[in-house]
Amino acid sequence: MYFYFIFVSMEIHIIKEIKFGNQNITVLSLINKNGCEVVLTNYGATIISILVPTDSKNKKDITLGYQNIDELLKNHHLPERYYFGSTIGRFANRIANGQFYIDKIKYQLTQNEGNNHLHGGNIGLNKIIWNYELIKNAVLFSHYSPDGFEGYPGNLSIKLLVSLSDTNEIKLEYMAHTDKTTPISLTNHIYFNLNGEEKNILNHSIKLNSDSILEVDKMNIPSGKIIKTNGTDYDLNTPKLLNDSGVIIKGGYDNCYILKKSRKDLKLAAEISVKNNPINLQVFTTEPSMQFYTSNGFDGSFTGKNKITYNKFQGLCLEAQQFPDSPNHVNFTNSMLKPGETYQQKTIYKINF
Repeated sequence: MYFYFIFVSMEIHIIKEIKFGNQNITVLSLINKNGCEVVLTNYGATIISILVPTDSKNKKDITLGYQNIDELLKNHHLPERYYFGSTIGRFANRIANGQFYIDKIKYQLTQNEGNNHLHGGNIGLNKIIWNYELIKNAVLFSHYSPDGFEGYPGNLSIKLLVSLSDTNEIKLEYMAHTDKTTPISLTNHIYFNLNGEEKNILNHSIKLNSDSILEVDKMNIPSGKIIKTNGTDYDLNTPKLLNDSGVIIKGGYDNCYILKKSRKDLKLAAEISVKNNPINLQVFTTEPSMQFYTSNGFDGSFTGKNKITYNKFQGLCLEAQQFPDSPNHVNFTNSMLKPGETYQQKTIYKINF
């Protein structure tokens, strides 16, 4: 992957620097000419906030998360529950029993969700303090993950370029290399709420460029079967108001949608809008699937930004990724990265307002 830079009238600010053990944590913000702002940190290569102007003086935060970086760090030693805005990996989503084979050699990953491996293990990329540098209109994060970390084979070198354009495109460009064959699937776990935090997301309409999902068991592990969604409650080919969805009535979405192929590598995957709200969201990605999650696990026990209590359906996630558990299914996408190859992934969140 080559990182291309286009000159934009954007500002980069360092908001806060914290000493954490023997490492430094930095909070930065990117602001474009329209006043759109992305706040991020090298802790977990995390997007803390996306702030959208509502008038000449005020901005609305359309993402969920911790009240501040200090609250985030207080939870550093605890098992992760929500992954707010963080970079996820080495492998996003689940791997059954934390196991897979490469050339008949069995690898055992950390089992951090029952018997299964979720989002990179106990110390995924979301709990790593990344290196970073400022490059023109972007922040370049980098991390070296050693062979055997959380059970993964190979020394893995990862880079993530985060940029903000004057057309309000938040672009995430991932690149990685390994010295041993290893599975990889990187994504970001932003929770969006175009209302801000005061309301839930049931007044959001969603359209996904997909006509099928993966069949899963009660632990969200794929069976290997692909299910067509046309004409079912899971059909999101045309915009669907979440409040009218039978899936929401049953408990909510937590499904891997297989995205339709495009002639171009980068394709429109999702569109989110709210009636009478000028802010809407489009998501473009090179990835083959997207996990759509409606924060079904929020139970009122967490207090987020502005001291808002997060309840069920407080936010939604659109996680562009490889198929979950793909190392164990020959009919799924190939998520193995080999020495000499380059892993590449690009996802764009375009904010229209």
